[in-house]
Amino acid sequence: MGWTGSGILMLLHVFRIATVTLLAVACMFYPFLPGPHDPMADALSTTAQCFGLVGLLLVPLGLGWLAHDWTRRRAGKSGRPVGTSKACYFALTAVCTSLPVAGFTSLAASARALLLGLIVMGLWLYWAAKTVPKLRRLKGTSPLASVHPAPLCLVIVPVVLTALKFTLLPSAVESSRNRGIAAGAAMLADIETYRAAKGHYPVSLAGATNDYRPKVVGIGRLQYEPSGRAYNVSFEQFSDRFGTREFVVYNPLDEHQVYSHDMDRVRLPPRPLRGGGGQYAVHDALHPNWKYFWFD
Repeated sequence: MGWTGSGILMLLHVFRIATVTLLAVACMFYPFLPGPHDPMADALSTTAQCFGLVGLLLVPLGLGWLAHDWTRRRAGKSGRPVGTSKACYFALTAVCTSLPVAGFTSLAASARALLLGLIVMGLWLYWAAKTVPKLRRLKGTSPLASVHPAPLCLVIVPVVLTALKFTLLPSAVESSRNRGIAAGAAMLADIETYRAAKGHYPVSLAGATNDYRPKVVGIGRLQYEPSGRAYNVSFEQFSDRFGTREFVVYNPLDEHQVYSHDMDRVRLPPRPLRGGGGQYAVHDALHPNWKYFWFD
């Protein structure tokens, strides 16, 4: 059986919605994937997560639009009279409602990367300029026409992103953290070998080339510093919690020292774990002597 024109058009709409959804999902999970560090990964994930959450404002509108179209098609198929299509009003409301969605998403992106925030807002302006002149075409749409892709997109993309954020993203964060910790094993082994040979820990591991790489897209580098009788090895990982910075720290004696501000290191006396660092939560990692700290 051959494809009809409406069937091919519907398939194209589904492909476009799936492409947009998969691209947004890829951006959201990007910082937690294995690979070389990408400074833009955090901004892309923040943008996708914010768009999913704020985009939920569009879901009731999309559902109402779908219900309106479905009711008119059923009436047309059964021979009952149908009223004038209100699809153009749903579309106009969607354009208006998408402005705050784009605005909040742009602000969230700008907090991580100003250029990305400007791109998000620019894309919305381009889309709105292309969409508004077409709204009148929706008036009088046949009740038997194929499903319009716009309400499907309004529902599917935000719901999928939000569902994945609260179900699979925490596991991706934990997996990323564990890969970063595993990548630190080579540094820890070299530090202990140095101590066995020299009788003390190295003063610094600073160098022009970063040889100890976490191999996680959202983790920049492993950092080493002497601390009391031992040392800290740490890295910052992108957090799936808005407004939270996560630092993952190793100390062989469990005498972790982590600070919110660099001046605290010289102005505050050394304190035990949880003391005066500015973190609002401390958690034990799955590996011994590793902890992760949440700062707001």
